[in-house]
Amino acid sequence: MAVREHRAGADPGASGDNRRRTSWGWLTVFRFGLVLIALLLLNSFLVKAMVDSSALMADDLRITQTLQFALPLLMIFVEFWLYDLLKAALATDREA
Repeated sequence: MAVREHRAGADPGASGDNRRRTSWGWLTVFRFGLVLIALLLLNSFLVKAMVDSSALMADDLRITQTLQFALPLLMIFVEFWLYDLLKAALATDREA
């Protein structure tokens, strides 16, 4: 078994290509955050328009505030779930 020489300050397991791939991690988190904020704003506007147009829910402020808080968050989970389903379906279509 050959013994590799280890230079001071060098990571023995990191190659130049590997370092480039891991340096894009912050960009992925940033893009995910931007998408999440955009979806939350869009969902909030949609829920507010729905609640404002409904005369039945306008009477009880507690129900209106609960819906305006909870529905946009629930919609984000549903949207990412649908995105994952679509991504999996397209991946299986490419393999076939």
